[in-house]
Amino acid sequence: MIKKYFFIIFSIFFITLNAKCDTSNRSKIIVYYFHASIRCETCNKIEDLTVKAVKDKFSKKLADKTIELKVINIDEDENKHFIKKYDLYMQTVVLAKISDKKEIKHKSLDKVWDLVESKEKFYTYIQDEINTFMK
Repeated sequence: MIKKYFFIIFSIFFITLNAKCDTSNRSKIIVYYFHASIRCETCNKIEDLTVKAVKDKFSKKLADKTIELKVINIDEDENKHFIKKYDLYMQTVVLAKISDKKEIKHKSLDKVWDLVESKEKFYTYIQDEINTFMK
């Protein structure tokens, strides 16, 4: 009888633990920075500020994979599909919301070019857009 209860309790614990660890069907946000092979100083600065803005504000969400940060070179063959998918015409930041392994919406953050000279405004823009996008 004790073995039966132990087995039931262990099974419930294992199922609960497994459910908490399975993040494949959870919603998440991907923050992309898309760039070309040839990059100017401003392009590198946008990447640097984007990475820092996301890591500074969303470190816990990065750790639990609620937010992912990806830097993508669109000149590489395996990444060219992003050009059409996100209508890319310049280096930019794109937010994509994924739910049940499917993208349900995306948004280009083209104002990064206007704000690149002000670290504070750039950070605020990126962080506010991510917060709004998560809702």
